[in-house]
Amino acid sequence: MPAVIQKPSSRIAYARVSSGAAPAPRAPQLSRMNSLLIAFLVALSLLAVAYWVRLPSLVGAAFYLFFAVESDLRTSRIPNWLNGSALLGALTLSFALGGGNGLVAAGLGATTALVPAILLYSTGLLGAGDAKGIAVLGALYGPLEVPGLYLWMILSGAILSIGLLVVRGELREFLERWGDMAKPLLFSGRLVYAKPEAGSAAAGGIPFALCMALGSLAQPIWGWP
Repeated sequence: MPAVIQKPSSRIAYARVSSGAAPAPRAPQLSRMNSLLIAFLVALSLLAVAYWVRLPSLVGAAFYLFFAVESDLRTSRIPNWLNGSALLGALTLSFALGGGNGLVAAGLGATTALVPAILLYSTGLLGAGDAKGIAVLGALYGPLEVPGLYLWMILSGAILSIGLLVVRGELREFLERWGDMAKPLLFSGRLVYAKPEAGSAAAGGIPFALCMALGSLAQPIWGWP
């Protein structure tokens, strides 16, 4: 059991970071109507970009992300059957469009995307469904587009997280918590974790499928900077 340190001047508990993977925090769930509306807007945007840049694989991304975003917003998870079916569909689409070379590129894209996703999952920053979903996008986009996808997904996640903290008035508390975590690391070399309060935006997190969708939209438009 990790040691817990209580800071006298605050009610935040500190615990040493354990080596095992922790489940990624999840956001509050939306109603089916709201999740369907947001998922529809995501898919429609991807289809518009697909038409603009003439990239057929984006049609597959739009189809997959409609279901992934809807599920993540409503249930806080992306089911295995969806990720498995989408990966098979991505490989099939790549073979239909590019033959053997297209299939190889899709396989390399899925592998290239999955490796860092597994590392993020092992630290508790991603859910298992999110990691598998990133592999699906890697198969659709190909290995050369994976770094850009990650860049835009991370930027999207940061913007959505900061926006949520600002809307809920918790940005100052968030910055103070991370400042308190940095002090032991800088002055004594101890790695500690300040657990956010239950019910806060930091504890709930954001649905990462939204970040996947925004990254999938941004990459064909702006690419790697």
